[in-house]
Amino acid sequence: MKVALFLGAGASVFAGQPATAKLMEILRERIRDDGAEIGEITKTIVNSTDYTDIEQLYDGIDRMLDMRDAKHDTHNIKPIIRALHDSGGEFKTALDELERLKSVINGILHEKLVVDAGARGSIADVYDMVRSVIKDHVADGFWVFTTNYDMVVEAYAKEIHRELVNGFQQRQSNDDVWVNEWDGQTKNPVYLVKLHGSVNWYREGKRILADKDGGKGTTDNSVLIAPTEGPKDYGEPFRELKERFEEEMKDVDTLLVIGFSYRDEEIVKIIRNRLKEGMALISVSPNTLEDIRHVSNDAGFIMPLGVGKHHTLPIVGCKGIRMINQKFELDTIADMRVRLNECFGFARDYVEHTRLKSNDM
Repeated sequence: MKVALFLGAGASVFAGQPATAKLMEILRERIRDDGAEIGEITKTIVNSTDYTDIEQLYDGIDRMLDMRDAKHDTHNIKPIIRALHDSGGEFKTALDELERLKSVINGILHEKLVVDAGARGSIADVYDMVRSVIKDHVADGFWVFTTNYDMVVEAYAKEIHRELVNGFQQRQSNDDVWVNEWDGQTKNPVYLVKLHGSVNWYREGKRILADKDGGKGTTDNSVLIAPTEGPKDYGEPFRELKERFEEEMKDVDTLLVIGFSYRDEEIVKIIRNRLKEGMALISVSPNTLEDIRHVSNDAGFIMPLGVGKHHTLPIVGCKGIRMINQKFELDTIADMRVRLNECFGFARDYVEHTRLKSNDM
């Protein structure tokens, strides 16, 4: 059985990484208290109640700045269009303001998404538990996919002294360079696909580099994208990263998802298609009973009646899916280990039953 791990923002909060809603609060405070140099139009946009977290705003800005992708019927861009219309301002002025706002957001991401040295022990404790559960159910290594910009997985690989394979060519002295290479040099490396980029990635001319120390990525040369409501035509390396995700997912029997809100439609589409083909899904987060509907209902796996945000059972599920409605934290390790083992037992039986049924047809 091939297992993959998918990490969203909720999988890093225990390591001191602010959630996306918290980052939105920080942005609003920065603009209000520090008088960040953005215009009145973008101040209206930032304070819009339409944006509950910073990734929604980031997506709207990206779509507006790249007019090829500026679909006005998407939720994330509507507040921007409305603010521009209500202000009566010039379109060029609004775009300049949005460029400055994006720079402020990038600055906050690079400032706040830093893994403190004191958190590395906790990261090892938590992810050692996850890795040990997966090893109990699968003999081979596994891939880690993430939409996070932080460097929690990199810190973990360093803590356990494992090679990190992430599409970059590792160099001894200079920063690593993106070459879309995925062959490890050691046994059982950590395979990491960062679908939305990383705070330590930066552009230098035509090259994309990864700073080993995490300090060279800046507000002007960062390599980051936001989760999207619909398709976007991204270039290197994001097109290649999505293709890698889609290719590896073809063989995944069980996907363990931690702290992901299922907002990126491009990613959800790939997961949904694999569910229809018989993959098992284990989803962990305090909001997973609501978030999973983005995948399950459209895949034909309707959630049981009565399951919603006030549901209190620790594990619930429907065809092919098991959900652990709980925070992913340091103090839940023992409890989480028991529940994950139970869910993996279900996943193994489900996958085997699906294969047998497919062979009989």
